[in-house]
Amino acid sequence: NAHLKKYKKNKQFNETAPAPIEEASVEFNEESNEEICPIMDHNL
Repeated sequence: NAHLKKYKKNKQFNETAPAPIEEASVEFNEESNEEICPIMDHNL
């Protein structure tokens, strides 16, 4: 759940961030998704 909360926080940040920062954050989130996706799929 800690990873999921961290991802949600980053996602909210990306929605309000300026484009240059958003692009950098998206790359970070893509790396995080690799860890989070299995957890989310399990919850579904």
